[in-house]
Amino acid sequence: MKIRNWIGALAVSLVTVAYADYQQPNAPSSGTAAHGSYTRGEPRQVTPEAGPRVAHGADAFITADFIWWKPTQQGLEYASSGVINNLGESLTTRGNVHSPNFSFTPGFKVGLGVNLPYDGWDLTAEYTWIRDNHNKDTVSKSNGNISPSVFIGSNLITPQNIASIGDITRAVCHWDFRFNVIDAELGRSHYISQHLILRPFIGLKGTWQTQIWKANYTANSVTANGSTSSGTARMYQNHQLWGIGARSGLDTTWNLTDAFSIFGNFALSAVWTDYSVDRDDTFQPANTDGAEIVRTHDGSYYVKNIVEFQLGMMGQWWFSNDDYHLAVSIGYDQQVWINYGNFIYLIDNGQADLSLHGLTLKFRFDF
Repeated sequence: MKIRNWIGALAVSLVTVAYADYQQPNAPSSGTAAHGSYTRGEPRQVTPEAGPRVAHGADAFITADFIWWKPTQQGLEYASSGVINNLGESLTTRGNVHSPNFSFTPGFKVGLGVNLPYDGWDLTAEYTWIRDNHNKDTVSKSNGNISPSVFIGSNLITPQNIASIGDITRAVCHWDFRFNVIDAELGRSHYISQHLILRPFIGLKGTWQTQIWKANYTANSVTANGSTSSGTARMYQNHQLWGIGARSGLDTTWNLTDAFSIFGNFALSAVWTDYSVDRDDTFQPANTDGAEIVRTHDGSYYVKNIVEFQLGMMGQWWFSNDDYHLAVSIGYDQQVWINYGNFIYLIDNGQADLSLHGLTLKFRFDF
């Protein structure tokens, strides 16, 4: 009997709830839409756009950056000191592995952008330029205890000694770098809180680059085509590439005041890259004509990944009744071009990272 009473009470409760739920759509609105009441086609409340935009103007802007970056290419070790090459000698000091003396170098960026009338989107394009022709390193040891860190000459080891070098007393390395990049982005800057702005973006990255790597060795024993004496050996590599691919990332702005903020940005790219690498090795014993021992070419295609980070501070101001906007920022940049070096090593794998880091001073003007 008690079970029947409980079942009856439960049935009455379910009917009451169902009836109330049925009547709910006809109830007057309280100012906030009830769950499930949204109708397709009605505008949703979205994150408000954050600009910056000017009050009257073309909704366009230009940017100009001064960059002070240090490009570094891995895999350019050319000589090792502290290596015994002659019988009866002993090491008295510790040697080093030598590579080009990478240094900071100036460059620039220029950009053009437009704020689109659609949902606060913006479209930008930026060009980056760097030339670095001052990377040189020299090592000298009168006892000849220097070993080339990169295999040079012929890997055909025969009793005839087609090409060999030993008892190296001096080695010199040069690395020249030419860096060109174009980034095109479609993004939207918007508030997600009162003081935090996000700008997700998608786009394209294009690049064309040149690296020239030269290593010269002076030795007491240089063999080429049956002639052995003191002389020199040279390795020359011309490393060129171009590529294009997808790029995506997120810019973040953390507003401290109306005028000043800190920012942190990152981007990821996957770039289809076309390589053209030429290598020439020349051996020249004293009092003989030089013999070209290596002349080879590598034409390869790869998809390479790029990681970019930036952290800094920015100040911005509006003037002339908000018709113009000026922003000045300073930031620290890091870029890693993963396995972008594709030099010819004859024996070892030639892929190694290209990295860049340093300071960027940026100016933006909206009009």
